[in-house]
Amino acid sequence: LGARLALLARNQPAYRGDLSAAQQWLQRYYDARAGGTRAALARLTQLLAAPIGVEPPSIAESLEAVRSFNSRRDRPAR
Repeated sequence: LGARLALLARNQPAYRGDLSAAQQWLQRYYDARAGGTRAALARLTQLLAAPIGVEPPSIAESLEAVRSFNSRRDRPAR
């Protein structure tokens, strides 16, 4: 749950910390040779390697289009 909340909040240190804790718990309390445990550990490794940051879209092109429209609209008619 902590990893999910950290992911939604884009809090990478907390996200990675919770995933690492889950990895350690699996290794400590479950049979690491069992197929399910191996699959869970592999998935956690994949999740730890994936960046969670999202690049927000730029509004520069939209602003330029609005400025261009406004400048054409404000020109006197010939």
